[in-house]
Amino acid sequence: MNTQFSIQLYSVRDVTEKDFVGTLKQLANMGYLGAEFAGFGGISAKDMKSCLDSFGLKAVASHVGFDELKGDNLKRQIEYHNIIGAEYIVCPWYKAASIDEVNVLSEVLNTAGEICKSYGIKVGYHNHAHEFEKHEGRFYLDHIMDRTQADLVKLELDVYWAEYAGVDCFEYLRKHSDRTELLHLKQIGENKKNVDLPDGSIDMKRLIEQGLGLGVKHFIVEQEEYKHSSLESARVNIEYLLKL
Repeated sequence: MNTQFSIQLYSVRDVTEKDFVGTLKQLANMGYLGAEFAGFGGISAKDMKSCLDSFGLKAVASHVGFDELKGDNLKRQIEYHNIIGAEYIVCPWYKAASIDEVNVLSEVLNTAGEICKSYGIKVGYHNHAHEFEKHEGRFYLDHIMDRTQADLVKLELDVYWAEYAGVDCFEYLRKHSDRTELLHLKQIGENKKNVDLPDGSIDMKRLIEQGLGLGVKHFIVEQEEYKHSSLESARVNIEYLLKL
């Protein structure tokens, strides 16, 4: 399978908190070629870019809080992302439990997307399970997609949270294939636990093949529960993916 894999650094937050740069090096040595950030560990953009280059890692995207998508906060994010070469700024969570909240979120995403577009950066939204609650027979995530502009706001589909909510991730990926440029490879196991990629029920080989066929640009490993340790799970996951 000819594709490249990145990792969401939230997956190894316990070790990045102690040694951010050293953790990046370990992940690169495992075989990851890209990183999606969830904070920058107080490291300047220039120094971060130097680290990434020295380890052969690409900055794919980062998760930034909702308030970081507005005003001067967004300007600072754009500057940092441009220096490190990250193509996406992704909102990782918003309550979105009513149409009013969906409207607020969508307006901010559209505005941020318009601003970021002029700097060569795309804005994205990452789902959890609650966006698969329904309003008037449709998922809140569908309402978010309806209210955001396809050329300005992309979907980062987290397949674990779709399956957690009882939604077939393969069908949902097809449904919004025109918007899904980033895909979180996150595995679900017994009792809805988040497990290592080889150990759950989602057919990752089929998922990646479908994603490639539908135009997904980035496949990003994410994990929040571990059999042994976060780094061991990161190693198991990339070795599994590289063997597919």
